[in-house]
Amino acid sequence: MRALIQNSLFSALIIICISTVAALSNPVKETKAQKYLPFPKTHAPFLAVLTEPDAASSPVRRQETVNVFRSALSVNDDDDNSGSDDSGGAIDIISIRVDDDDSSATQDEELRILVQDILQLSSVAANTNANTTQPNDDYDDPHHNDHDLTPKCIVVVNDRVDIAIACQAHGVHVKEKDASKIGSVRQQLVESRRRCGSSTQRPAVIVGSSCHSVASAVRAAEAGADYLFVGTCFPTQTHPEKTVLEGPQLVGDIRKALDDLGYSHVPCLAIGGINETNCHIPVREFRA
Repeated sequence: MRALIQNSLFSALIIICISTVAALSNPVKETKAQKYLPFPKTHAPFLAVLTEPDAASSPVRRQETVNVFRSALSVNDDDDNSGSDDSGGAIDIISIRVDDDDSSATQDEELRILVQDILQLSSVAANTNANTTQPNDDYDDPHHNDHDLTPKCIVVVNDRVDIAIACQAHGVHVKEKDASKIGSVRQQLVESRRRCGSSTQRPAVIVGSSCHSVASAVRAAEAGADYLFVGTCFPTQTHPEKTVLEGPQLVGDIRKALDDLGYSHVPCLAIGGINETNCHIPVREFRA
C-alpha cells in the first residue's frame, strides 16, 4: 500500500523519505526507543513526506498539495503485521517546506492556510475518515481544538517558527546549519503551547533537522533533534545540479554513530531520490 501512496505523491511532485529505527530490532533498547519516538506509530519502518518548496506558491498549487494529502492520509498502514494498536497511518511525518526566495505577505498567508489544512487533515484522518471532511480555508482560530486530537501523523514546518506557532503545528524542521538552535526553537514552541493551554492534550513538541555527514548528525542529536533527514541518497529532480551524492550508505554510517553515542532512539530518515523501486536500499542494506 505504501508503494501506491508513493506513486500518487510522486505525481504531485512531493518527496518521499523512509526510515527504520535500529533500536526497534534490539529488545534491550526497545523500551527506550518507543518512549522517545516522535511519531504516533512506534514500530518501523517510518515514512516521511516533504512538500515541494512551491507548495504554497499559489492557491491552485496549495490545493493540489492538500488534495494529494487528503488521498494519502485516507490510506491505512495495512503493511503492518505487528498487531500494534498504534494510531499512526502509512505516513508518519509531513514536512512542509518553504520557498526562501519567495517571501511575502501573500506567500505567508498561503503557507499558513496550507499548514492549517494539512494539520486538519491529519487530525481528521486519525479520528474519522479523511475523505469526508474538507479543510477550511477560512480557518483563523488559533485555539481550534481539532489540532489537539491525537494526529495520524506529525506535521512540521521548515524553518518558520512563527508559522508553526500561529498554526499550532506539531513542530519545526530546522536547517542543518541551524542545528545549534534546536533547543531555542523547542523552547519557543513549548512556551506557545503553554500560553494556549493545549500542551497536555497534544503530542510532544517535535524539532528535527537535516544532515549530510556523520559529524552534522551527531551535532544535531546532541542539540536535541527528535529525528533526522539524511541524504542525498540518490539523484533527485529537486537538486539536479548535485552530482556528488552522499549515497544511501551515509544513513547506515550515521545510524551506527548515533547508536554508539546513545542516540539509538533518534530516527534517521533517508532522503533524496527515494521512490518505490529503491526505498528498500537504505532500510535493508544500510539500517536507516
